[in-house]
Amino acid sequence: MSKKTFILLAIATFFLFIYLSFKLGYPTYSWHQKLTLEIETPDGIKAASTVNYVALRKVWTPAFLGYNRVYDFSGEALALELAPKKVLFVLLSGVNRPTQEGLAWGVFKDLVPGPPDPHGQVWFDGAQNISRVRETRVVPKELYPLFLTFGDLNNPATFSIVDPDNLAATFGSGYSIRQMTLAITDEKLTEGVIDPFIPWSKWTTEKLLKAGNGINPMRIKTGEITHYLSATNFKWGKL
Repeated sequence: MSKKTFILLAIATFFLFIYLSFKLGYPTYSWHQKLTLEIETPDGIKAASTVNYVALRKVWTPAFLGYNRVYDFSGEALALELAPKKVLFVLLSGVNRPTQEGLAWGVFKDLVPGPPDPHGQVWFDGAQNISRVRETRVVPKELYPLFLTFGDLNNPATFSIVDPDNLAATFGSGYSIRQMTLAITDEKLTEGVIDPFIPWSKWTTEKLLKAGNGINPMRIKTGEITHYLSATNFKWGKL
């Protein structure tokens, strides 16, 4: 081995060591989670799923050589067509309801070792544990995200919130939730499924505001607070 080759190899080894040390000290834990909803209907059980990506990254910060927590999420809402042009959506987020991004923390809470500590290390330990399991569990009702439907899928102003405890009030007699489950899985992410159901997601801002007489038509008021929904409640991230 020549001296030049030796020096280049030593430099490469040094930088590889630095890189691996950094990755060990500032890891990323990620997983694919599959949300499945099963509905009892007059025509039998109907079901749909969505597979999303969740990650927690430990990011270096120069302040006292500490770190920050950064969450990453990519995914689509769940869309279940119960009848022609009658679609039930389970949104990614919205109106004081749990988010799909955070579902695993609640469903698999036994894998998070204790309450949050001042530095947040418990979240990284929990994320590491969640990323390693391959398991399906029932989602308790208190963790259900926002349920929503449209009178006309082409018009966002026709949206209405759906009560998961009373689907019959929206869809008619014989409709009820059988179960919702969350799985940590190796399945591929769901992509492009939501787009055909919400063609208005590609509208310009001007067209969207026109549908609401100058205001976002997807607004929900709870007390003194007005919540605004948009296409980002249905689809988010690098899809």
